[in-house]
Amino acid sequence: MADVYEAWDLRLQRAVAIKRYRAFPSGTGMQRFISEAELLGSLSHPGLLTVFDVSLDGERPFLVLSLARGGTLRDRLDIGPLGPSRVAEIGVSVAQVVEYIHARDIVHRDLKPSNMLFDEEDDCYLADFGIAKALGAANITDSKEFVGTAGYLAPEQVEGRHPGPPVDVYALGLVLLECLTGHPEYTGTDVEMALARLARPPYVPDTWGPNWQAVLTAMTATDPEKRPDAGQCVNLLRALQAGQTVPMVSPVLARSRRVFAGVAAAATVVIGTLVFTVGQLQLFEEPVVDPVKIESTATPSQKSTSDTPSPEPTRETREGSVPPEEVDPVDHDGAPAETPKDAVSPDLSPGRGPGDDQGRGKAGGPGRAKLGGPGPAAGPGSG
Repeated sequence: MADVYEAWDLRLQRAVAIKRYRAFPSGTGMQRFISEAELLGSLSHPGLLTVFDVSLDGERPFLVLSLARGGTLRDRLDIGPLGPSRVAEIGVSVAQVVEYIHARDIVHRDLKPSNMLFDEEDDCYLADFGIAKALGAANITDSKEFVGTAGYLAPEQVEGRHPGPPVDVYALGLVLLECLTGHPEYTGTDVEMALARLARPPYVPDTWGPNWQAVLTAMTATDPEKRPDAGQCVNLLRALQAGQTVPMVSPVLARSRRVFAGVAAAATVVIGTLVFTVGQLQLFEEPVVDPVKIESTATPSQKSTSDTPSPEPTRETREGSVPPEEVDPVDHDGAPAETPKDAVSPDLSPGRGPGDDQGRGKAGGPGRAKLGGPGPAAGPGSG
């Protein structure tokens, strides 16, 4: 831990800030101090504090930095929330610094309101690179040490996964959300805040419109691959600052589209299933046949009127082309045989045929009765 003091540089006659460790750092603490000095000394950006000098001698090493007298973002949030335009302006300033350090393979890993400073002109600076890490560099902290501030950790940091550049975008999203609402999204003990990150995503209301909701939801996405990079955040926040529509879909609208797509897909499956089922029913449905089918073999000159009774069946009919079970059975003496109780007795009265259930038959025409012949299958919609 370190304290920051305002001081006066006697040689260069300017006000400076001195960041001094409270006790002599040893082990990991000393490595962090040297790492911060080296990182800041190698960087030059309007949104970063300039390193004027560093001292590693004595019991309490210190850094000499440019001075920002405007306090921290935490000081301002303790008073109340900020307006959307000012929040977007702060977001652009910090996102530009994050884009700059990411381009140099550096991850800050501890973005939070107390690490964002203001000068007398109200310009914003990103400070405290004590746990910043160059990608590919050896770990300074112990593998079991909790690195970062629990209230602003990304889910992958809580899970112990590799903290790449997306963790800074996530933390910045939480900071901007807090600037708008006036309160941190996750509260409680360090453990409670960390576990809450895995239980639910941040709640981003639509109070400031769908554009703000879309941008902050994207920045705080649980999956780091779905978050915009720092450069994209700069453009999105600039659009918000100018009151323009951002080139992103509101999460509410996106969710509605996903629901509609899901309903449409489900409806397609149901309709397809119904069509298939009806098709199967029609395919396997047994055909409805006429119990009796009249086939006339008489020539036009032999046809009688409706008052002429039908002639007796001939020997050819009994023994010829028509099977015996399909004609009116008779004995060898010409007398009708006894009819079984369940036999079909078609009505062959003049002017009416047994096929009248389907339509009118030929009136009074002599013909041959055929039982059980196949008839037209019932199509859809038949009674």
